[in-house]
Amino acid sequence: MPRIGNVWKVNLGWAIIVVGGIYSFVLARDSILRDRQATMRKQKSIVEQVKEEVKSNSEN
Repeated sequence: MPRIGNVWKVNLGWAIIVVGGIYSFVLARDSILRDRQATMRKQKSIVEQVKEEVKSNSEN
């Protein structure tokens, strides 16, 4: 079995570190986007509720 040189070991290590960093960035970004979407949905439902309440109060 051929020996892997130190340079190749270092390159492999850096490749693993870079791929791990990019993967963790993607996971964090997706989590933030999901949180923002949930917040926007809540805000939209609150606005709709307020509009309905204003409309029902104006009818009375």
